[in-house]
Amino acid sequence: LSSLFLNLSYPLQLFNGTFSQISKSYGVDGLRKRLDKFFSRYLGTIEINKLDIFSIFQGIQFLPLDKYMYLEVHCFVNQVETSFRNIQRTVFLFRDQLLWSGLEQEDIKIFYHYLVSWLLPSSSSSELTSSQITSSLSPSSSSSSISHGNTTAG
Repeated sequence: LSSLFLNLSYPLQLFNGTFSQISKSYGVDGLRKRLDKFFSRYLGTIEINKLDIFSIFQGIQFLPLDKYMYLEVHCFVNQVETSFRNIQRTVFLFRDQLLWSGLEQEDIKIFYHYLVSWLLPSSSSSELTSSQITSSLSPSSSSSSISHGNTTAG
């Protein structure tokens, strides 16, 4: 239970700062309001019966890629970051599995769980095969298979 509370406080700190920083900037009432707003939203999303050791330690599911696909993703990320100067860091997910992260390790753990638990609907209903991954990520995929993506900025 204590690790659950600690894991809950990480996204709050990532997006708002530490408790002392919030209190210093907005006062104790401002801290209470932010905590109330944050926890009233987040507590409703927690499914306690689905928590496991993976959740407690904030594990990340990485998608294993062969060298060619990894280079394709890396080149794509570099092209996006070069083309759009206001993008400072990039996270690339495919069906809730991490392919690339430009964030620090501790930050990506928090941000990953924020994305897959809160922001983006779960898209991993079954395990992926390497041929599904390759055909889904390949630029030469047939035009009949429409790919939907999600982006977030912040």
